[in-house]
Amino acid sequence: MLHILLKTTLGSAFIASGWVGRSVVIILFVLSIWSWAVFIYKYRLFNRINKDTRDFLDILNEDMTFERVSNISKEFDGPITRILQKGWKITQQSSEKETLIANMRSAMKRSEVEEVAKLESQLPFLATIVTVSPFMGLFGTVWGIMRAFIDIKTYGSAHIMVIAPGIAESLITTVIGLCVAMPAVVFYNYLANRIRKFTDELDNFISETEEIIRREYPATLPITNNT
Repeated sequence: MLHILLKTTLGSAFIASGWVGRSVVIILFVLSIWSWAVFIYKYRLFNRINKDTRDFLDILNEDMTFERVSNISKEFDGPITRILQKGWKITQQSSEKETLIANMRSAMKRSEVEEVAKLESQLPFLATIVTVSPFMGLFGTVWGIMRAFIDIKTYGSAHIMVIAPGIAESLITTVIGLCVAMPAVVFYNYLANRIRKFTDELDNFISETEEIIRREYPATLPITNNT
């Protein structure tokens, strides 16, 4: 497989390149593998979270009381249930109604920030790849052209055999840089969009939970007054 790869146009250009060009290509290759790994992992994670969230909300559609929500949330493990459990702990505290609701919402919003931060992990890395890859390719391009001119001066000839290594080095780094950056920007935008949509869903759920508590307090909540 490697033998066949080296016989391709890019493989031949890689062999003809100098150590700088080869180093740039290897770094870009590693970044490409890393970006694909991040995307595949996040894609599977979001699909699992989305399925768990849909299943959780479907169960609650018929009878959505706060006590029922809290009990069912123990059967699931996902961002939305962990956020709900943080709010449920607050409702166990003795407090005046509006204060309790405000504290519960604050606790759930803090938990939401933590969950979203987990989902956003590795996204800055993808953004870095998007930014850095073209510049690395450009660096290889400039280096290859500079090498070609130096070879012309050294050998006193502009024959194709003299400038070929430098030109090959400049072209392969440009191509690889673009090939790494383009999928990475697609991955980043896709994942960022899914996080935005999921954040909106969490905001809506927190608001719905707050409305349930306002409607049902104090009848279904195990809260005692301080007086």
